[in-house]
Amino acid sequence: MSGKIAVSFVVILLVFVCMPVMAQGGIILHSTYADFENGTFLQTEFEDGQIRLKPGALGMFPVSGAFESAEFETPGFTRMVLSWNADTPAKTWITAEATVRVEGVWTDWLKIAKWTTAGDSTSAPPTPEDERGAAFVDVDIITVIGGKEADAYRYRLVFYTEDGRAAPSVRLVAATFRNTLEGAALAAHSPFDAEALAAIADYTGTLNVRPIAQTTRDPQFHTRVCSPVSAAMVLDWRGVSVLPEMAAMGVLDTAYDGYGNWVFNAAFIASYGFASYIEYCAGIEDIKWELMNGNPVITSVRYKQNADVPGDLPIVTNAPIRRTFGHLLVVVGYERGDDGRYYVIVNDPAAAVDGEVRLWYEESEFMAAWSLGGRIAYKTHGRVEGAGLYAPYVEQNTLTPTGRSKTQDNTTFYEYTLGTRHNVRPTPEKRERGISVVIWDEGAGRVYSYAVPPADEGIWLSMDEASHTVYVFTKYGRYFRARVN
Repeated sequence: MSGKIAVSFVVILLVFVCMPVMAQGGIILHSTYADFENGTFLQTEFEDGQIRLKPGALGMFPVSGAFESAEFETPGFTRMVLSWNADTPAKTWITAEATVRVEGVWTDWLKIAKWTTAGDSTSAPPTPEDERGAAFVDVDIITVIGGKEADAYRYRLVFYTEDGRAAPSVRLVAATFRNTLEGAALAAHSPFDAEALAAIADYTGTLNVRPIAQTTRDPQFHTRVCSPVSAAMVLDWRGVSVLPEMAAMGVLDTAYDGYGNWVFNAAFIASYGFASYIEYCAGIEDIKWELMNGNPVITSVRYKQNADVPGDLPIVTNAPIRRTFGHLLVVVGYERGDDGRYYVIVNDPAAAVDGEVRLWYEESEFMAAWSLGGRIAYKTHGRVEGAGLYAPYVEQNTLTPTGRSKTQDNTTFYEYTLGTRHNVRPTPEKRERGISVVIWDEGAGRVYSYAVPPADEGIWLSMDEASHTVYVFTKYGRYFRARVN
């Protein structure tokens, strides 16, 4: 139920790492100076655990700078996802690119994305088929084509600022790989020692992650926000309360106009100061290890409810919807049922209401659905010291009446603008997914209703709606909480 449908996947094996350091196999994580020191710093530096623009003599930052990594050899792969953890103050952003080596030849630099929490973020425009060369970027996946493999990669980060007193920074870069060629595998050895495997085998338990249903959220996009709703659940578990509509605006990829960009969702979680990245996993052991360490895991799945539902999809008997060709949910536990079978406990946001989100999926059924989803995961670990100083936040503001009114279905609506300096009227072509207006019932602690601003107009509220708190979330990284003057 996300906006992006994943490509067909096969099972691979890779190495799991608990801490952000370089590892063999299917994932390489960089977060220390030793990880970055062999790269090239261009008007950038590694300082206080992060790469950032290097300030000049007067302490002002240059307009731009870059970091180009060293070359990293890998087992053969056909898919690669590059993710990052960044802090981006207002008027700053980063761009990410990568190049991969295919049959001894490096591709051109492949543009991946522009990322910021202080504005709109965009993946690279789609590459026409006749211009793809040996590899291209499919939203968030670097894809090698022509039945070939890549065996090395480099990445480049470019840092920008429009304010010489503020600079973006990056503290973690993760590259994860898989090979879709028939018979291919990555890192076939076990990533866990015997002691860890024994502990994993014995583990059962469930993390009390608050369930949130996407189906009850803003009607303009509720069928497409499984990923940010899952991110909101993980953030809530970490002690950060973020309305799903805010998360949706925070991860909106304005290039493909969707909310399911894996990298953007991990980066949004990380913007609050956590370590969060994308990983192709080996199996259920990876998830159980994370759960043992208090970390819920977001996973990509594809499924249908039963054999009568059309589509070549694995069956998940307890699924809340008939089928999905691309969906994200949160794994929160692993338990043995009264029938003696083992179950993966999930918060599946596709459920009809919050109270039905917590579900038990039989292990083999979950594994089939996750395997078809590529065994991709968003992994989130604890806070990183000094990170998250520029996390997205909700500004206080006021709603000012314009004096205009209209009547629709026997209800009178009144027009308001947000303050006097922050008019958030969306442009006509981006109206639906450029803004979310949530009317919040403070007394009940729940959503009262939603308002959809017409193009080129203000926010229209009924008398009842205007008596409540109004949240306004925009795709430009501006989030407001307001009441009527």
